[in-house]
Amino acid sequence: MTRFWLDASFFIHASRNLYAFDINESFWAWLDDRILEGVVVSPKRVYEEVTANLRHQDALARWVKSRKRNGLCIPPDAAVQRVAKDVSDYIFSGRYPIEEAWDFSRGADAWVISHAKADGGHVITCESQRHPEANKVRIPDVCHNFKVECYDIIGAMRVMKAKI
Repeated sequence: MTRFWLDASFFIHASRNLYAFDINESFWAWLDDRILEGVVVSPKRVYEEVTANLRHQDALARWVKSRKRNGLCIPPDAAVQRVAKDVSDYIFSGRYPIEEAWDFSRGADAWVISHAKADGGHVITCESQRHPEANKVRIPDVCHNFKVECYDIIGAMRVMKAKI
């Protein structure tokens, strides 16, 4: 089974825009079903980004916290850590300005890519499509380098044949 690894931007964008909890309950019910099936998961670092910040102690943080044990807080294993080293080597290789590489390495982005690569899965993010010449480290560009499929919310829903 191919799993879809969620980035923090997925949760934040979905809950604050088109899929807001108060206007699109069917989206969250559909997502909850995919989580329970094990098709949609998220790394521990994404869980921490979404739930630890005091500014985010809202409906989204509560929703994610209540699904922690269902696959929204997966710790890295040895294989993920090996891929994370490769991702780090890539972003610090001189391809990006050093301050951008450091910024990327402090967050969960490298971990969502590493989990997906080690797992043979896909990434779902709200970062815009690839920009190969960008100076900012971006999930779609790093995914492309590591041959990890990367989707936005709508693209992933289409692949999963969502009906909400």
